[in-house]
Amino acid sequence: VVQLVERLAREYPGAVVYPYRTSYEKVEDLSDQAIQFKEKLDQLLKLNEVEENIVKNLAFISVPHIASKDMLKVPVNFKEWYPKNFRAMIQAEFEKFQLTYAKSDPHHGNFFQKFVKEFGAKFEKGFKTLSGLSGLSEEIEVSLKKVERKLPTMLKDYSSFLGNFQSSDYQDRVELPGQYSGWSRPVPDRHVEIVTFEPSVLPFMSLRKPIRIGMIGSDGKTHRFIIKAGEDLRQDQRIEQLFQICNDRLDQNPACRAKLGMKIRTYQVIPLSGGLGMIEFVPKTVPLKNFMNSVEGAEVSIGRANKNYVEGLVQLTKQKQAMQGSLSNWRIEENKITTNFLSAVNQIDKFILKKALQNLSSSPEGFFILRKNFIQSYAVICAMQWVLGIGDRHLSNYMVDQTTGRMVTIDFGYSFGVATSFLPIPELVSLRLTPQIVGVMEPIGTGGLFRESLVQSLISLRTNPEVLVSALEIFVHEPTVDWLETAMKAAKMQKIGLEDSLENFPRQRVDMALRKLKGGNPAAIMVEELKCGVGAGRPLWDPQALRRTVSFVEAGRVGSPGNRQGARWGEEGLTAGEQVDCLIHQATDPNLLGRMWFGWSPVS
Repeated sequence: VVQLVERLAREYPGAVVYPYRTSYEKVEDLSDQAIQFKEKLDQLLKLNEVEENIVKNLAFISVPHIASKDMLKVPVNFKEWYPKNFRAMIQAEFEKFQLTYAKSDPHHGNFFQKFVKEFGAKFEKGFKTLSGLSGLSEEIEVSLKKVERKLPTMLKDYSSFLGNFQSSDYQDRVELPGQYSGWSRPVPDRHVEIVTFEPSVLPFMSLRKPIRIGMIGSDGKTHRFIIKAGEDLRQDQRIEQLFQICNDRLDQNPACRAKLGMKIRTYQVIPLSGGLGMIEFVPKTVPLKNFMNSVEGAEVSIGRANKNYVEGLVQLTKQKQAMQGSLSNWRIEENKITTNFLSAVNQIDKFILKKALQNLSSSPEGFFILRKNFIQSYAVICAMQWVLGIGDRHLSNYMVDQTTGRMVTIDFGYSFGVATSFLPIPELVSLRLTPQIVGVMEPIGTGGLFRESLVQSLISLRTNPEVLVSALEIFVHEPTVDWLETAMKAAKMQKIGLEDSLENFPRQRVDMALRKLKGGNPAAIMVEELKCGVGAGRPLWDPQALRRTVSFVEAGRVGSPGNRQGARWGEEGLTAGEQVDCLIHQATDPNLLGRMWFGWSPVS
């Protein structure tokens, strides 16, 4: 392996440099032999001065308030995670943060200069004494609310270097990242180089305020990427790679081959470091939420139904706030939850999403093609999302391709069952089969094209899964920052040693995915996910809450304790068809949908 990596570094340094830098960023306790090898790779994979400056300045394409909020959480977390040497570790983390966000830099644009002027000295003082940080956190929050209303849309306001960059001013050349893909031998001499940057940028109003930039290449085209600072994108990158493996497996299945819908639309995810990365912007797509709201009256009716759904939960649980009502819905009987859910659903036209697809069509024939692409592509996405335990599938985490009708899935922060194990309101369905999505499948519903496509997708994944299994093992050998933090939460909740949790958590999560490929019962696996995370440690929960929630998930799909034989499906050894039937049965259960977090919008 060492010889192979060294050869890659010599022949294709552009393919290795960013994965190498990201992987070695937090590696400690290397052997003498590994240190020697690392020193050799450091020399082979050294970025030129222009490349270093571009990577440094891409971190400025962000909203510093967001990174500041992350930094202000570090002292509390590190005191808990590293009680013996937390001060030194906090200081090291702060120095990295300060270099980008809290210390003057000649490449800073006006937006960053103002932030440093207002908060730089306050951060230095606060982290020197580790006092007054709660007050600083409140100031940051107030400042963020002011600036987020009108974030700068000019690149030079974030980075003067990138705003004025012209490749003709430098001797060194910079390759556009992300060109080492596919199965053919790369030819770096033909790769596109960065010539300049678009002068305007597009900030997004989502939680972390990512920003879209345009890189103008030597091919004359504008290549657009979303810059994400403060996030470890390795998990998203690996999942996109797993999606590509899925597409390769589908190509081997005669029932799926050459069908446009039977493929996952993938895109480039390029981590540049452990806290900075680029995501390829997928053109001509729109979030599923916006797509549905494009239908006249949809936004108002869906909003009204969501409000009634939440108010119903609050009344049933006798709580005062929506969040408390959702947290304590485990106390309410199945018939009352179901009635509340269906009452809200019946206030909405169940064919809003279908009408949005019809509006894209120029003819009845065109609609049926778009509908077929939508259903098939969504079935393939569902298969992979279930195997990989991808949660948080709310309406903004799906995109609709407006040229083909195909679905695109984004944002994989909650993967491998984490949304069920660790979210305060656990996710109790593995697929999003809400009334609007099922409405597109009418009159046959989930039992027609969707079920057949989902079965064929799972058969493809379960047949000769060696490549997929090998790719999954990467998560065990090199956990991402998010996984390590989640392992620390698990150690606290389960009262086990931190080292044991850091070692066992990745293995446990990957083993659950492998169990799915071997015919495990979806409901039984979700029960295991419920028990092995936060468990009964959620707010407003007690041991009875966990038992009741487990019974809601099992609900005849696994069978009750002592009566497993009475279940519809066994715990292990299910065919792909049986797994799909269990998944659909669970995902359309109004008793489970009626307990989902209102932000997930189960009524639509």
